[in-house]
Amino acid sequence: MAKNERLDLRVTSDQKRLLQQAANLKGETVSDFVLSSAMASADEALLDQRVFLLEPEAFDQLVTRSEDVVKNKAAIDKILAIKTPWQD
Repeated sequence: MAKNERLDLRVTSDQKRLLQQAANLKGETVSDFVLSSAMASADEALLDQRVFLLEPEAFDQLVTRSEDVVKNKAAIDKILAIKTPWQD
């Protein structure tokens, strides 16, 4: 995929030096290092909104409350219709 967008950052000398050291350690350019780190962080932030870990008791409560899907269909449809910030 062609990269046709630009992202500019202002950093301090210390921040730039740290990024350069980390990029060198990984054998990457600073741009590639910053981009891969930012993408990993973005994925994690989005997954935090999609993946939920529950204790067994909480999971059982969720299952119990969601068993009657027909009864809750209107509410479920309303929730599913909400667009997330990362959707166009």
